[in-house]
Amino acid sequence: MDPHAIRFLQHALALARKGAGLASPNPLVGCVIVLEGRIVGEGFHQYEWRDHAEIVALKSAGSKARGATLYVTLEPCNHTGRTGPCTEAIIAEGVQRVVAIEGRVTNLRKAELIQRLLGISGVEFVCGDLEEIDLQRLGHFDAVFASGILYHLAKPWLLLRRLTTVAPKLFLWTHYCPSSATNTLLDSYYGCLYPEGGADDPLSGLSATSFWFTRASLFDALRDAGYSKIELVDEDTRHPKGPTITLTAE
Repeated sequence: MDPHAIRFLQHALALARKGAGLASPNPLVGCVIVLEGRIVGEGFHQYEWRDHAEIVALKSAGSKARGATLYVTLEPCNHTGRTGPCTEAIIAEGVQRVVAIEGRVTNLRKAELIQRLLGISGVEFVCGDLEEIDLQRLGHFDAVFASGILYHLAKPWLLLRRLTTVAPKLFLWTHYCPSSATNTLLDSYYGCLYPEGGADDPLSGLSATSFWFTRASLFDALRDAGYSKIELVDEDTRHPKGPTITLTAE
């Protein structure tokens, strides 16, 4: 991905953060529309406003969207729910190129197949795997909000170590492994292996198995990553899929 694309995606990520507390239950999404190197439209999603970030940005850009590049922090939807498909709106407004963040290679392969079948040109696909991508290329932030991601990773301690390089503060919600179920020791951390559905399962991690820290090892991993102040916010030991914990760290 070229430096200009990274810069505009960083701006889109900054816009997405403005939706914190306003987008739920939908994800935080930001969008930037660029024509000849200049931002001509931008927006972020707010649930009560209904419009997805892409639609907000398209309305902001107006006629300048034609021939432009659209950068968005989540792949544009192609279904009808509370709003119509963003993909159709993007095509209708004449956007020439779309750059979106997608971590699943299988999704990209499906998109490329449809592209070939329909004879669509001017489409570029870029894959970013959270377990491998250089987070610092996305910029530096005040804090990272990590919810429902850590327990889907094969080596979650590596992500924790990398998060400290892009933000001094962390808000974390994750499952953990009960001490009674501990069956694995990896890189000095105790926990249990959990089967994942793989890349073809949209609600699963990309690896075949994920590693769930025990509660104690989670705190050890946070300290090893460089977090010296860890505060418990909430804990639910009766969650049907396993105990959960919410905490802040800095």
